[in-house]
Amino acid sequence: MPNLPYSFIIVVLLIFFTLLNKNLLSKNKFFAIPPFKWMVLFILCYVAVTPLAVLDILHNQATIDFIKLGIITYFIFKCCDSYKKLDWMLYSYIAGSSYIGFQAMQVGRNAMGRVEGIGMVDSPDSNGTAAAIASSLVFCLYYFWFTKNKLGKLCFVIAGGLITNGLILINSRGAFLAVFVSITLFLFSVYFSKINLRFKRTSVIFIILMGLLALSIIVDKTTIQRIQTMQNYEVNEGAESGATRTVFWKAAIDLSKDYPLGTGYKGFEYFAPFYIPENIHTGKSKNRAVHSTWFEVLSEVGYPGLIVFLLLIFSSINHLRKTIITLKGRGDIKGYFKVIAIRSSFIGFLVLMTFLNRARSEVLYWLILFSGIAYNLFVVQKATKND
Repeated sequence: MPNLPYSFIIVVLLIFFTLLNKNLLSKNKFFAIPPFKWMVLFILCYVAVTPLAVLDILHNQATIDFIKLGIITYFIFKCCDSYKKLDWMLYSYIAGSSYIGFQAMQVGRNAMGRVEGIGMVDSPDSNGTAAAIASSLVFCLYYFWFTKNKLGKLCFVIAGGLITNGLILINSRGAFLAVFVSITLFLFSVYFSKINLRFKRTSVIFIILMGLLALSIIVDKTTIQRIQTMQNYEVNEGAESGATRTVFWKAAIDLSKDYPLGTGYKGFEYFAPFYIPENIHTGKSKNRAVHSTWFEVLSEVGYPGLIVFLLLIFSSINHLRKTIITLKGRGDIKGYFKVIAIRSSFIGFLVLMTFLNRARSEVLYWLILFSGIAYNLFVVQKATKND
């Protein structure tokens, strides 16, 4: 139903029912969560750089969208006041990612060996789509592990299969790396955890073996060739390669020397032809994205914005660490590993962000939101799980 503004309707209803329930507004204090303070300050960095934006119309629209994302994050946080609601948020993320994986299977690859045209509003291309669903895979693993119902376990196996198959069809190298990092971190945390889980080490080994068996079945030659290109560190002047992005990163640093306060939304793409050497092949045009969130932030909102962004990321990871310590001391095993799953997903996405422009992507702020909700529920509110 392309003419139905369903996202707008959902957000309006979300705001309406939150305002209707005054208890939600008073119980969950948004600015009591330090990462949210840095998030608001980072949004304000985009507002502050508006007079310097070289593409003022595009920058204004991107800033408005970013402010909207911040407002939506605020009301979602206000509504999530229980353990079960956090579960339902993660279930929804898994369901949405599974649907994208199902779409990828229906559409199939194009002549370039990738799936195009199934992305979201903020992730219309294949890499952005893969980035959006890659971080959900570790949650499938977590719920498969801790769901007692056999039908529930089967649902998470199917969801994990759809997401994995979708990622392989989309063929994004950054997404493969994100999945590897997040799953490895989670399994490592479970295997070496001092918390006693029955048969945990046997389960980890079994899951690894089953995962390798499944990959041997669904991974094809195109995917293997795509992964092998990660090892190409040479910049080819005659053709574009994965290593070409290092030239973009150096160009972003050179740009920041001339514009230390930033150039606004897509500022790097505007100035790229002036900073990328003429002998470097970049495809059809030199007006290309910088292909790294860190350099995207540097080129768009300058050094002040990059500092705020780094503090936002550090604060989120640090408060996840504090939450994990609290849950371990309380003996909440399920909550403990849930937050470890969130942290593993977050770190995997940070790895992926190194190779893609994701500074204002919704999934990044969902992960920050999950981190803030977990800290609020388990540390600030000291909630406990009611089985």
